[in-house]
Amino acid sequence: MRLDVNRDGWVSPADAIFVINQLNSKAFDVALSVIPLDLNGNQITTTHVGATFYLSLVTEGLRQDNKGVFAAYADVFYPSSHLTVAGVASYLSPYVNGRSSNTEIDGVVDDWGAFAGLSETGSGRYIVSIIPIKATTAGEIILSTSPANNSPIRDVLLFGSEANTNFESIEYRASQLSILEESEGEGWLVDNRLVSLLSSNSQPDLVVIDDFFDRY
Repeated sequence: MRLDVNRDGWVSPADAIFVINQLNSKAFDVALSVIPLDLNGNQITTTHVGATFYLSLVTEGLRQDNKGVFAAYADVFYPSSHLTVAGVASYLSPYVNGRSSNTEIDGVVDDWGAFAGLSETGSGRYIVSIIPIKATTAGEIILSTSPANNSPIRDVLLFGSEANTNFESIEYRASQLSILEESEGEGWLVDNRLVSLLSSNSQPDLVVIDDFFDRY
């Protein structure tokens, strides 16, 4: 149970994300996130095998005198064992200049990002770009970001500052996604053994449940 750091009763990728976010808990100037979205643009935490959704690169200025993020670039990592790229990147205003994305290597969107125009973006989160992705295998996965390795061409820049943003001042955020199996033509796959485990009147045996899912 020591590994259940967020104390939700499960040992899962969410615990790893909790540790990463705690280690990163300091004052940052800007955040870069990878967030899964459905085809209507809503953030999701679950999808199913065969479904297509979007990976989105999201930026947010965090300074007290927040004038916004001018340029946002990152390397984004996804498990190619569970996901595959299903199309090309699209870019959202105001991040329509200096467009960059390389998906030639499975499991990474390399040097992904763009820069805005001359108008300050101010506070709030902005979607820089989206890429369609198809789920191929069920499981619990983590999507992560890291500094773009093609610096200084792909630097992160802030409005009101002439200096490049130091990597230590950027919060690189991860996301968790559950990919579920789906039975052909019958909706979600339901197993009576799982229902029995989760519906028991007695305290659930987490070891048995973990073994059932065969994820840990």
